Amino acid sequence: MSRGAKSALAAGKVSVAVFLSRILGLVRDQFFANLFGAGLYNDAWLVAFRIPNLLRDLFAAGALSAAFLPTFTEIYRKQGRAQAWHLANLVLSGVLILLGIVTIILFLFSTLFVHGLAAGFADVPGKVHITSTLIRILSPFLMLVALASVAMGILNAFNHYFLPALAPALFNVALILTAIFGVPLFRSAGILPVYAMGFGALIGGVLQFAVQIPIMRKEGFHFRFRINWRDSGIRRMRKLLGPALIGVSAVQVNILVNTQLIRKTSPRRMNKRRSDDNQADASPGSGLIICLQPFSDGAILGGIIGHHRRQGKSVFYPHSSDADRLK
Repeated sequence: MSRGAKSALAAGKVSVAVFLSRILGLVRDQFFANLFGAGLYNDAWLVAFRIPNLLRDLFAAGALSAAFLPTFTEIYRKQGRAQAWHLANLVLSGVLILLGIVTIILFLFSTLFVHGLAAGFADVPGKVHITSTLIRILSPFLMLVALASVAMGILNAFNHYFLPALAPALFNVALILTAIFGVPLFRSAGILPVYAMGFGALIGGVLQFAVQIPIMRKEGFHFRFRINWRDSGIRRMRKLLGPALIGVSAVQVNILVNTQLIRKTSPRRMNKRRSDDNQADASPGSGLIICLQPFSDGAILGGIIGHHRRQGKSVFYPHSSDADRLK
């Protein structure tokens, strides 16, 4: 089987995995709606989750992926596995330090974030407190997703696509199981049930990263805490981060503006619009873009797309978030 055919097959598998994750996401939303309706708890959850989610889209799932994968792939091809693993250790160590600091900031200043992003919540007694507590619970989520994003890039470089694409589905599974088992448990213990969903999200974040570790170890990875901000690979990533951040930031600025309109627009409605936009990620084009990321050779890229055309398949335009990943 040619490289183009293999990549086409991998793209199909990725699309199936992403589609499954989206379906589970809809199921998750239905469970949440049935449990909490569209009132105080739903609004608190959406705003609390939007803060780490926004930072995730801006750094972990957007710019970081766009900078890490091409750098890791190039070092692996030109300098071998040892140097590639060295870069992976540097990046993972940096993520632990930098996003660990962000986690602490979110935890300590959660109330300020609520007032800054959803000032209207102060008009409803208890709403700021509940949202602030949820932000504290969710504060490590960004770091967990960033680790999972780096792991995905590593596995993609070694031509493992299906499991990394399926990993986000575990987040939805964790929340669904939390809604079924965790919420009643918290309710019986006299704890606000919505807090259970926060801990469920953390469990989902851990699972996204943990499920990829066995394959990484099979490929020869062993984590070693290393810090070297002057490493050539890290310097190259810094150069790629700038343009990637500009591209991803446009979407995030729009989200921030929408959040500021929360007095006039339901958080639930804004979340639905965002969910609708994200459905494009499940298209075959999304899977194709993910599988093309490790290839920088134009001839290889042309051959893969040519294979799709010969098979009578459409080559879909990538969703904006996928276009960002190609940078």
